[in-house]
Amino acid sequence: MKHLLILGPALLLVFLTACGSAPSDTATTETAATAETAATWTVGKMEPLYRANSQGYYRTTYREREGGNTVYAYDLITRVSFDTLEEEVLCHLPGCEHDTPDCVSYINIQTSDVILAQEDGSVLVYHAAFSDQSGQNMLESYQEILNDPARLEEAYPGEAGKAYVQDCIDMLQQPSYVDRISADGLTRERLVTLPEGVNPGLVCRDENALYGIVKEGIFEAATNIYGVRIGLDGQVDTFSIPDPDYTTLLGGWNGQLVLCHTRSPVDINTMYLYGNYDGYYALIAQDTHDCWLYDPATGAVDKIRLPDQNVELWQVVGDQLLYSRKEAGRYTLCAYDLMTGEARALCEESNMGTDASPVQNLGGMPHFVVSYLNGSITTVELSTGLTWSQAELGEMAEEIPAGFYVNRPVCETADGNLLLELYSNSYRNPIYLMVPSPVTPEEDAADVSASLQAIQDYLQVTQDYEEAAEEPSS
Repeated sequence: MKHLLILGPALLLVFLTACGSAPSDTATTETAATAETAATWTVGKMEPLYRANSQGYYRTTYREREGGNTVYAYDLITRVSFDTLEEEVLCHLPGCEHDTPDCVSYINIQTSDVILAQEDGSVLVYHAAFSDQSGQNMLESYQEILNDPARLEEAYPGEAGKAYVQDCIDMLQQPSYVDRISADGLTRERLVTLPEGVNPGLVCRDENALYGIVKEGIFEAATNIYGVRIGLDGQVDTFSIPDPDYTTLLGGWNGQLVLCHTRSPVDINTMYLYGNYDGYYALIAQDTHDCWLYDPATGAVDKIRLPDQNVELWQVVGDQLLYSRKEAGRYTLCAYDLMTGEARALCEESNMGTDASPVQNLGGMPHFVVSYLNGSITTVELSTGLTWSQAELGEMAEEIPAGFYVNRPVCETADGNLLLELYSNSYRNPIYLMVPSPVTPEEDAADVSASLQAIQDYLQVTQDYEEAAEEPSS
């Protein structure tokens, strides 16, 4: 019987629960005290961390390398072509077997690297180094095993096992970095090496840089929270954010960073009585989020208090801010228009602890987000709030292979199709299916309007031609 060896890292998740003073009920502008110096860069057109371009959808694919009676796991970066729906390894090095760190597409199984598709066909790979303590513990453990031949042979037998342990040691000694894999799959170059100890979680990007947030400290004792801009030209800038104990980076909009600010407690209207089994009661606050628009070049902050209470912010999609609200025990996915200040409900959700992720639209602004409704993944259309379950998306396909089910849409192509990700309980890696994108009533109306306009233009040209033909020649 073969054994599969994967040592999962002990990742530390930092959650902050904080209390702060309430901002004004209306949008106000002020200079952040934490912005000591003006940034030397400006925010470009922001977008989420998308994995698709006009050529296909990019992901990591699980692979196994055999070594005697043991199987060693690793990942490869692959592309699902829109034309064929076949998955190919990005590495095109002649003779490469795609099973060692020398492969352009190789990724250590224990990392959580972020893959970003570039429109020129190249791919950016962001590797975040492990935190000092967890990474150091893992590194020491692997080094002890490597230095003890008997223990190495027992835990990781054979030359393949020795190579696997060495690969893990090399990976753990790497700083955070950004690599680019060329469009032809022949080269992988290091674009940026981040300073030691700067290991941000990525949040969003623009055409020139990646943006992330760093939370230093463990559990509730976060000691330092700040933002990081990783320029693709190699320049790395850290920047302070206003009220960092209560604020984190959400995205970007209109040349500004969008910050999510936690307001708790705020006022008596958001306090409620809480009792435990001993009968003790206390006033506690229901956390709610506000949106802060922050210009890092000037330190100016535009504070926006959303019209709803008990709010949790999710994503910035174009000019819209997606959030969930809780009201009378019901959860609703909502959209706030940053241009007009108007808020509208999209659909009810089954719980409030689920992200609303945009489905990338390669033809322009996203039409859909993926959220949770009735405990399962649901696709929501942004302009109408219309929803589709996985099963309903599957009904759009002519045929789904036996044993597979629709997991989620991963992107919308420029020609109006949705790429669906399908999984099977007996198969580790997904397969993909293309279906026509659902048409919303607004799009139907736009199509009719365009057709009517085309007819009117044709009639006007015909009338002008006939009138010109009737005029006597000079």
